[in-house]
Amino acid sequence: MDHPHRSPRLADLLARWAETRPGHTALKTPEVALTFAELLARARDAQDELRAFGVVAGDVVAFQLPNWVDAFVLYHALLGMEAAALPLMPALRDRELAYMLDEVRPRLFVTLPAWRGFDHAAMARRVCGASTRAVLMRAPGESGPLLRAHGDAPDGSAPRPSLPPGVCSLIFTSGTSGRPKAVLYTHEGLGIEGREMAAADAISGDDVLFVPPAIGHVSGLSFGVHMAMHAGATVCLLPDWKPESAVALIERERCTWTAGATPFLQGVVAAATERPEALASLRVFRCGGASVPPDLVRRARALGIDAYRSYGLSEHPTVSGRAGQPEEVCVNADGTVHPQIEIRIADPDHPADPARDRAPGEQGEILTRGPDRSSGYLRASETAASRVDGWLLTGDLGTLSAGRVLRITGRKKDMIIRKGENISAREIEDLLLAHPALADVAVVGVPDAERGEMVCCVAVRRAGASATLADLCGHLRGQGLAAFKLPERLVVWPELPYNAGGKVLKQVIRDTLAKETAP
Repeated sequence: MDHPHRSPRLADLLARWAETRPGHTALKTPEVALTFAELLARARDAQDELRAFGVVAGDVVAFQLPNWVDAFVLYHALLGMEAAALPLMPALRDRELAYMLDEVRPRLFVTLPAWRGFDHAAMARRVCGASTRAVLMRAPGESGPLLRAHGDAPDGSAPRPSLPPGVCSLIFTSGTSGRPKAVLYTHEGLGIEGREMAAADAISGDDVLFVPPAIGHVSGLSFGVHMAMHAGATVCLLPDWKPESAVALIERERCTWTAGATPFLQGVVAAATERPEALASLRVFRCGGASVPPDLVRRARALGIDAYRSYGLSEHPTVSGRAGQPEEVCVNADGTVHPQIEIRIADPDHPADPARDRAPGEQGEILTRGPDRSSGYLRASETAASRVDGWLLTGDLGTLSAGRVLRITGRKKDMIIRKGENISAREIEDLLLAHPALADVAVVGVPDAERGEMVCCVAVRRAGASATLADLCGHLRGQGLAAFKLPERLVVWPELPYNAGGKVLKQVIRDTLAKETAP
């Protein structure tokens, strides 16, 4: 039996499967597949190339790559040689990348020559500073070395941040509530995370996992690498996400498990409406990362999928949610808290005082700790600001039942204060998403001289549908919402702004609305 606070390292797991299941498929895209033995051999070859570029144990190597086989090869190579990986989302551009590379100052930055018509090679020259060397990875179908130099090596005079012992991966937060922060993960933390998630969803070596999130997102890293490798399961990748392609892949490869944010589940359910039999093999869909409408979960479960809402964040990837929960928990809550995790629902204004913690069912700030949590941020000051007596201050609001069922009610920073009353934007959003005329919605507070803040609804209508502010307020009254929480302004947009991880960019919405109303 595994020790609850220990786990085999990723390199040991890969070596185990390469020895005991050498011919079993480890990774697969529509174009290429690798067995466990082939993955191990390629990772070892990549280590030789990395050493030729001067990479040694303790170095950080950043890479910006789509979800394809060689990105996973590179990750395995780095962790196997005791270097640390910094995977970055493919959608990031100059401004974000320059900041992140300057923050971490990795030895190498690995990217593609081009992807989706964008010149990544040119961007790499622009964003790599005095500490980091740009390196290009071979494109799919190319032969020759995996890596090739792209510019001169830095002179080595610029200092690099030192990592705490055991750190193997860095993931940047999405930055939806401020400047992105570099989160530190250890071999132990990610190993336990992978083990516990495999247990939560009963993942075994017979499963075929479809992992849409990019490896630069904590869920792609956690599920696509660490959970899959713990179980010895096959991982299917789709470098270019489209709902129709995803459904076709699930049907072709007989995928049994997948995960993603709300837009992923919406896309898959919509694409499968005409052909529900295409998802016959799909046993589990874990959905989180953004507000998940209850009706969407019901529609997915009507297709025979054990779809459920879950909760996690970059600093603690999987706090709650598992397969086999009661229907009510899957649809109307965010899952049962995992057994290895401690959780408190604290007084948001006094989180250091457990005596003020909320009773079951009462709203408060969610605090977590456990062996699978991140070890902090690269900047020690940011780590200190995010902890109180060892507890992680998530900034999320929620309730917890006596049976440890968690329900997310909003963000502290997303709370609207109207005439002194606190209003949860998420509560209103969840109710509005059940309105038949709306395809998407975000609720924000906008400054108002009389009220302090006004409740504003930014809506995306379904094709051919219409809904007025009065219609929406009538719908909300019918759902039992208090009158002081009703929206007072409706703005219709063709789409909402999302980041690459599927989260609505609320600050972009607030800034846009502010510009529209500025004198």
